[in-house]
Amino acid sequence: MPDRAGILKDVGELMNRGIGIACVHYATGLRAEDVAPDGAHPLLGWLGGYFATKCPHHQSVAKVFQSVTVSPAAVGHPVSHGWREFTVAEEPYYNNYFGPDGNRPAANVTAFATAMLPPEAPKRELIAWGTQRTNGGRGFGVVMPHFYKNWANEDMRRFILNGIVWTAKRDVPADGVRTPPPNLAEFRPESVEPQTRTPTRKPDWCPHREWWKPLAFRRSKLGVTWSGATLPVGRAHEDGPECPSGVDSEVP
Repeated sequence: MPDRAGILKDVGELMNRGIGIACVHYATGLRAEDVAPDGAHPLLGWLGGYFATKCPHHQSVAKVFQSVTVSPAAVGHPVSHGWREFTVAEEPYYNNYFGPDGNRPAANVTAFATAMLPPEAPKRELIAWGTQRTNGGRGFGVVMPHFYKNWANEDMRRFILNGIVWTAKRDVPADGVRTPPPNLAEFRPESVEPQTRTPTRKPDWCPHREWWKPLAFRRSKLGVTWSGATLPVGRAHEDGPECPSGVDSEVP
């Protein structure tokens, strides 16, 4: 992102005026180059916590689960109005970072939703939270949804919209914020829901490259046949790195 420092300064000025901030899914994340070695970053104070992406001070986890049950964690709070526990296929980040005090949320942070993650060693993970800053500003963080399909889930959609409305200091209706479901046909299938991927070794696969290329290989005692020409062992594949010796024995 261009001019990160300038953008952070502009957002900081808004936060100092008591403006709210709501971050959904990847917007809750900070990378190692964004934060101080001890994890300090303004977002921690503005939002109350963040998804630590490959940070040396803390390792949050991003993983898609076929079944995640999300439970309300703040009964009676406006963000909890009108929605019940729900189960979806999702990528809720877990082991999120809430500060240096044993990773415990600060006193001004409220847990809004939890899930038992990961399934193989479940413990109650905080996946949505809010903060009330001393200047009156509010922050709302929720580490899902990844898949657009889940916006059609009434409980999930109401829960997140409640959080956004609360962050804006508006009254959340007693039965929650109600909106029509989205038209999922407007989005690409891979954005709507998890897609099954079956790894295959294609005929145009080069074992010494990290991506697919339009190559046609066949075995050769002298090297590898590529587009009608023979490449001796040790020669580069098109614009790629030099192939190690023994390449011919590794080609399908």
